[in-house]
Amino acid sequence: MNMILGMVVPMVTTALLFSTVISICPESIAGEKERGTLANLLLTPIKRSELVVGKILSLSVIAILSGFVTFAGLILSLPNLIPGATLSITAGQTILFLLIIISTLLLLTAFGTLVSSFAMSIKEATSWTGPLIILFMMLSIIPSIMGIGSNAIWASFIPIFNVSSCMTLIMNGT
Repeated sequence: MNMILGMVVPMVTTALLFSTVISICPESIAGEKERGTLANLLLTPIKRSELVVGKILSLSVIAILSGFVTFAGLILSLPNLIPGATLSITAGQTILFLLIIISTLLLLTAFGTLVSSFAMSIKEATSWTGPLIILFMMLSIIPSIMGIGSNAIWASFIPIFNVSSCMTLIMNGT
């Protein structure tokens, strides 16, 4: 069961986390550009760096709150995923899983904010995230298919791939 979960959970988790980012990031910068409210914000007497920090902090807080909800949903639904099977995840692995979700959301929020800052409209920002989600989903599936374990140090340097490797190892009980 743990091997099956090691293949399914990283893909499902990445999809859930990326759907959160897709829903909040395009609206934050590209939406304000489209409506013209960003120009009004730039006319206020605050520094541009303060505006950027405010945007990133607000998106990060929303993403982290969403991460807690995603974590709770996944942890509560894992025992019911395969009826009759027992799940062998320790408390330490559960905490590590939460930390992985939070750090992944912050990384995806950075990617989403970057895409949103280059786009001129919400539609354009959303269309640019399509290829990103395909890339991220492929990166989340590869470790479980290839059986990449803890001895693959090079996998630690590839974003999303390393997260998926960690989730696979946690679900396998390693």
